[in-house]
Amino acid sequence: MHTYPKKLDTSQISLIVANLLPIFGVVFFDWDIVYIIYIYWAENFVIGFYTILKMIKSSNQTEYIHEDGMVEIYTPQQKNMLKYFSFFVIPFFILHFGGFSFGHGFIISILFGKPNITNFDFFVAIFLLFVSHGISFFTNFIKNKEYQRTIPIIEMFKPYTRIVIVHLTIILSALVTTWLKQPIWPLIVLIALKITLDLKMHEISHNKTKLYAKTQHATNSSLPN
Repeated sequence: MHTYPKKLDTSQISLIVANLLPIFGVVFFDWDIVYIIYIYWAENFVIGFYTILKMIKSSNQTEYIHEDGMVEIYTPQQKNMLKYFSFFVIPFFILHFGGFSFGHGFIISILFGKPNITNFDFFVAIFLLFVSHGISFFTNFIKNKEYQRTIPIIEMFKPYTRIVIVHLTIILSALVTTWLKQPIWPLIVLIALKITLDLKMHEISHNKTKLYAKTQHATNSSLPN
């Protein structure tokens, strides 16, 4: 049986477009590997911003939908407990994730040095990443109601997994690229690797929600009118 490739959704397309900007920067603005790594490092703060929004949204719910489709209605006591707990978790995340990201940046500066990150094109790149993650947030978390299938503590830990997997790969690849001293093709390969990892992490993050939606549709269709 012939299988067709899966169609990319809006958030995946925006992710790819935003990640393609470094290739444009390499070709037309002479961006080097260090400059690109710092753009990817700054993306951590964009992810942290939307994680805070997710934690706030998921802490103001009246129900929780489990993976098996069971709907748990929160009691007033549970709703209050969730809100009070978020008052602790969100500030803790801001301090801890902020410290984690700055520590990450410190390690990068030791390995690769510090480029000039005050250029206008640097902030354009960050803005496009901000828009890309924003599209994913509103498409998946808000429109597809992923906030009903999570709680703040779950959202708090998600960025760490992404940073460890994606950035360790990027740093190791960057060290190899620097060693090769080839300015163009290794950088393009690195950017392609970043896009591939981002798409994979995106798919893992949202796959459970899509599976749930299909299950719910099948269940509702089987019910008598």
